[in-house]
Amino acid sequence: MTINIKEQQKEISILRSIGLTKTKLNFIYQAEAIVLIFTACIIGIMVGTLVSFTMTLQQVMFTNLPISFIFPYMKLLYLFIISIFSGILSTIIPAKLMLSQSISNMLKSS
Repeated sequence: MTINIKEQQKEISILRSIGLTKTKLNFIYQAEAIVLIFTACIIGIMVGTLVSFTMTLQQVMFTNLPISFIFPYMKLLYLFIISIFSGILSTIIPAKLMLSQSISNMLKSS
């Protein structure tokens, strides 16, 4: 997210020059971070669940023991909380640093 904000310096300066406030820009980047992290978590959970369920079935087939698949709901909740917190934290500091510059300085450096 930090690199994403730095790469979009020109777009940020254009948006600021047409009247978008710093607060709204900050909100846009935090919302983008949350959406990206949420979708990455969902995809990772789906792939991880599929792989672990397949491995459980494989163990049952090899050992002939009744092994059940248990989904770790509490770990999933912790994962979401920590990842959303880290996503927001990774956008706050670079966005504030970027938005503290003047529009002309941002356009010159991009």
